[in-house]
Amino acid sequence: MIADLNPRDLDDLLSRALAVDLTTEARERIRARLEGAVAAPAARRPPRRRTVVVLGLAASLLVAGTVTGVHYLGEWGPVDHPATVAEIEAEINSAMAEDALPPGYTYPVAQIRANAEMEGGRAQHVGTLAVQQRYMCAWTDYWLAGNRSGHKSQMAEALPAIVAFPKLMLIGDPRFAADSIRDEIKLVVAGAKAGDAGPVQELWDAACSDAMLVRP
Repeated sequence: MIADLNPRDLDDLLSRALAVDLTTEARERIRARLEGAVAAPAARRPPRRRTVVVLGLAASLLVAGTVTGVHYLGEWGPVDHPATVAEIEAEINSAMAEDALPPGYTYPVAQIRANAEMEGGRAQHVGTLAVQQRYMCAWTDYWLAGNRSGHKSQMAEALPAIVAFPKLMLIGDPRFAADSIRDEIKLVVAGAKAGDAGPVQELWDAACSDAMLVRP
């Protein structure tokens, strides 16, 4: 269990999960997210927890769209793949137009721009990755809300988007996600299809937050 890990063990697992050295700031952000997930009400937490995989999921998706996220596999970043603010802005606009959100949800555009267009971290595809993370979290949130309220029609409405998560660049492109992440997302898709909230909630706890969404 993540709650049983001391900070040194957590840092070791993060390094193993991402295969790169993270900045102190990135580690602190990831640790805070994971501790928040562990502190969630027991009824909302899934009974299982694949620690290393969840750490990898939290770390890679939490920082996706930032300079740290782009360096996730150590082979992509602003030095080798530079992009201008205008190019990233075009990516953001294109991705938002392509990836429609649930009814009433809107993209936090200023937040996305701040993450993707920061000085020193501008690389190709970060605009797309930043949008896709929020797209994935919005549909995850929408499905979970339907599950909690017993609205099966809402869950069914969210299902096609969740089924398509593996096709997102954020997940499907090996430059930005490892096989363990894709395996985790497959479990999320299977859970959503079966009406099992456990894996879907696990994705939310590991990679999303209320601050990333603009709900109706």
